[in-house]
Amino acid sequence: MGADNPQPSPPSFALHQQSRARYQFARAGGQESTVWHVYILRCGDGSLYTGISTDPAQRLQRHNAGKGSRYVRRKGMAALVYTEPCVDKKAARRRELEIQSWSRKKKLGLLDEPGRAHDR
Repeated sequence: MGADNPQPSPPSFALHQQSRARYQFARAGGQESTVWHVYILRCGDGSLYTGISTDPAQRLQRHNAGKGSRYVRRKGMAALVYTEPCVDKKAARRRELEIQSWSRKKKLGLLDEPGRAHDR
């Protein structure tokens, strides 16, 4: 971040309208704030993994390098299929636990919402 660009640029992936509002709220007031994200990975065997990070793309690289969770390491290379920014770590953790409690069918429905970044 230089003097010309005092705030970090928004993530390159698409954001859902509600998530965008939360993201903008986290950056409001000219304060430097860390934006936490809930993310979902589709593992090599097709299973889904949910986690949180301040940088989901970098976290994906760590998972695929074998330095993330044991679950992803066992299930094979992963792809980032969903991201959702949250105002802080606590909100991200709550949302992560909520999504983890859902059935696979409900999680897949979340991936199909318009405006979400996902691969098939």
